[in-house]
Amino acid sequence: MLKPFPTLLCCALAIAGFTAAGAVCAEPRDEQIEEIVVTGSHLKRESRDFASPLTVLGRDDLDVAGATDIKEIIRNLSFNSGSLGVSATNWAGDDSSTGNASVNLRNLGNGATLVLLNGRRTVSTSFDNSGSSYVDVQGLVPNIALERIEVVKDGASALYGSDAVAGVVNFITRRGFTGVELQADFSSDDETHEQQDLLFSGLAGMDGEWGYLNLAASYLDRGELTFADRFDRFGRSGLSSFGQPGRYVPQIPAQGATPVASNYWWPRGGADPGHFSGSLPDPECEKAAADDGPMGTLGLHPDFNHICVYDYSSFFALVRPEEQVKFHADGSLFPAQNTEIYGSFSYSEQESSRGNSLYPDVRYVIVPEHHFGLQLDAARRGFEPVPYQALQRILGGAIDTPEEDRPISTVSTTRRENLRALLGLQSDFNLAGQDWTLDAGLVWSRNQLDLNWPVDTLTSRMDLAFAGLGGPDCDPQTGSPGSGNLGTGACYYYNSFQTSVYDPVTGERWDTADNSPWAPDPRLSVAEAARKYRNPAELLRWTQGAYITDAELEQVVFDLLLSGDTVDMPNGPLGLALGFQYREDEARFDYDDEANAFNFTFLTGDRDWDNRLSSWSVFAEALAPLTGWAELTLAGRYESFEQLGRDTFDPKLTLLLRPAESLSLRASWGTSFRAGSLLQTGGSRTLFLNSSDPFSNAPGLAYRASAATGNAELKPEQAEVFNAGFSWNPAGLLDGLSLDLDYYRYDYSDLIVREGHQELIDRDNASRCPGGLNDDPANGPLCGSWDLDGDGIVTVYSIGPGLPGKVIRREDGYLVRTEASYFNAHSLESSGIDLALAYARDVAGAGFFRASLDLSYTLEYDIVLANGEKIKGVGSRNAGNSIGRPMPRYRANAGLNWQRGRHDVFLNLRYIHSYKDDTPQSAFLGAYIGYAETIDSMTTVDLQYRLELPTLTARQKGSHLTLGVKNLLNEGPPLVNVDGAYDYYTHDPRGRIFYARYRMQF
Repeated sequence: MLKPFPTLLCCALAIAGFTAAGAVCAEPRDEQIEEIVVTGSHLKRESRDFASPLTVLGRDDLDVAGATDIKEIIRNLSFNSGSLGVSATNWAGDDSSTGNASVNLRNLGNGATLVLLNGRRTVSTSFDNSGSSYVDVQGLVPNIALERIEVVKDGASALYGSDAVAGVVNFITRRGFTGVELQADFSSDDETHEQQDLLFSGLAGMDGEWGYLNLAASYLDRGELTFADRFDRFGRSGLSSFGQPGRYVPQIPAQGATPVASNYWWPRGGADPGHFSGSLPDPECEKAAADDGPMGTLGLHPDFNHICVYDYSSFFALVRPEEQVKFHADGSLFPAQNTEIYGSFSYSEQESSRGNSLYPDVRYVIVPEHHFGLQLDAARRGFEPVPYQALQRILGGAIDTPEEDRPISTVSTTRRENLRALLGLQSDFNLAGQDWTLDAGLVWSRNQLDLNWPVDTLTSRMDLAFAGLGGPDCDPQTGSPGSGNLGTGACYYYNSFQTSVYDPVTGERWDTADNSPWAPDPRLSVAEAARKYRNPAELLRWTQGAYITDAELEQVVFDLLLSGDTVDMPNGPLGLALGFQYREDEARFDYDDEANAFNFTFLTGDRDWDNRLSSWSVFAEALAPLTGWAELTLAGRYESFEQLGRDTFDPKLTLLLRPAESLSLRASWGTSFRAGSLLQTGGSRTLFLNSSDPFSNAPGLAYRASAATGNAELKPEQAEVFNAGFSWNPAGLLDGLSLDLDYYRYDYSDLIVREGHQELIDRDNASRCPGGLNDDPANGPLCGSWDLDGDGIVTVYSIGPGLPGKVIRREDGYLVRTEASYFNAHSLESSGIDLALAYARDVAGAGFFRASLDLSYTLEYDIVLANGEKIKGVGSRNAGNSIGRPMPRYRANAGLNWQRGRHDVFLNLRYIHSYKDDTPQSAFLGAYIGYAETIDSMTTVDLQYRLELPTLTARQKGSHLTLGVKNLLNEGPPLVNVDGAYDYYTHDPRGRIFYARYRMQF
């Protein structure tokens, strides 16, 4: 539930604004602005005159998308690829994808695009898996407050500083609006009707000689869509070999296993010792699968019959449930002629959640031979007890498993709060007969993040529980192991075997009311045996830990800009802009005590950290009219970072030619940079990555932790950017045609990357065992982790020192985690072509028609590793490297619009080209969902009808009803051989979406 005070405050302010707007509506000031400042320049010019490639999405473009949030707008841009937030799937969790969304122009990285709000910076709120920071565009302002979005698609650090490598996205709000506008949006998926969005928005404004005031607010209630809702398509795609039931590796002594002489299951003696070796699935694997149904335990793997497969995908969300409140106020005052005091205030609060299974205990725990559950399992197999290595999790089941069988809630919650305030002063004056403007502004913004992930178990408590000393009332110092299981005390064994659920005699669930003797041990009744082997709910809850994060990021920016005309030249005045900026960013991350102690069995833990980075910069921009049809712009920026001891200078040169009224040619060249983020330069973050470690005799360790710490010696990333293009708007017979074509190229170097988890493990292995693993003394020095004497204790034999500061191991050689750092290493070369083609014609009697095509074609996307190896990333999923994201060679959007009278119809076609999967296909996963070395193309069709309704009252300015369908043909995302079964960076998994919108103005 959202906090009531911010919610009520937003509503109160919005209602107050609506009332004031209805009572005090003044006519707008009668002035014509012939020149404006567009993103990509600090100088005023006509909106059509820009030398950098600029895409402008107006209010009509935003409406046609039928979107209830900004990420839908971003993901449809043909030149955006690999951004977060396309879907809610948390297999992208290493990117903090907890309901947030990013922009990734040209796929150069989430941190390589600068996001502005009304031309000003706002705090970066999140970090991706490379440690780069980015702005969560979901938390900016209400959609109804947006006037347009301007996208500069080339480097702009000379004008805006750090992060503007791939370009700039500027969200510009509506100003000077008079009256009241109310809007309601509703959408629903067609497959399940579970994923429904309900959005209420309002805007109020007044405008007069004194200035203006706009108030906007919105409330979004988003329904959840889980994998269980669409299990037919997305289920059986989150597979684990660590399940409940799990599997076990008996630690057999050198002389071999000892069969039982006789017991209830083996009255004539135990089985062949050869049957008691290797990885043994729990005997109740198939029984649990039958009880779970299609979700949860799937049974023995068809190709790896020693693995009891567990599918946890049903817990995951394709779309997270969410509540979101946004508020934005924007206004100005004119205390004197040619002087304006302006300001804005924004607030947003988002709460979302997602399900998950309880994480597995991936430590390869050794279950002692005195463990009650182990003794029973060994007896059933026909052998005397020996320690077992356990590969399991304490709970299995599925999202619909009853609480009786799954008495732990594993729903994670995320809460984000964003605040932003701006205060500025602008003054126009005349100097030496020329018009000048002085603009000074101070922006403060803050993001607070609270995460609560109750999805793991605590290492210290699990160790006690396996030893029979678990439970909230057990004193490990004085308690007797297993006394609670026997009904004589409060200390319990955690029974990891499925005999915690099923009576092995009947094969059915334990009958706790049966007081007759239990056949395998007549000293116990069936009810007493049930108490001995079942896991009490309070024991399971006691082992659970919640991974809690409290974080705050804050930014203060002061800008000073002086712009105007200087000397008159033969073809017009020389425009000049001079500026100064001071910026300070701070971050604080506070994890719970258990995380600080690295006491989680799967998530391991993390370190608290805080960091601060401040910079100052000076910049200049000059526009020279060379001729009546040519202008040259020069810009440069010097920026210095105090804590890093680094500085950078970035120039930019643009040339705009207009040889004819219908044709303009443009070219730009410059450099851009991105300083290391607060995390990369002084933070700490733990990721969970697949790994293999032959040294510890575990070639497939699945997920292991990698904790990375910041590096204050990082150099800024650098990019050289070139763009050339033209715009053609012919008259005559081709009147209504527009064509924009641009070629771009980026040479991006010194990319900041995180040390590779697997690479550190491999280097550690190579140092410890330069000749490879060897467990036979006759073949040379022993090297590796082995139990050579059969005493059940693994001993480490190492020749070299390894990387003890980088690869953290237990005494038995078990890989605990790697300790990575950030460094400058890779580079990226990218080039491509953007095409925007449109034709509009008003046909007498038939209405107005407009057809359009936007296409982005990537020529190259080459990642160069530190060793010089070049990876061709275009047309690839790029999951095998730490830089790229999925990069289809081209994406295209085509549209057709018809307008007549009160009627508007929009038809849009969106196309994403096929691409290769650069990682090996998983046979473990492929047996259930199939294989896809090539990820197919995807085409979707959107249809929208908009009707202008008659006014009902004299005060009403108008109203519109919009009905639409996204993905009209219900195209499903192409298969990908990964957890989740689709590409959550690229494709929308929801299928057909119906939506409706009603808007009215007063």
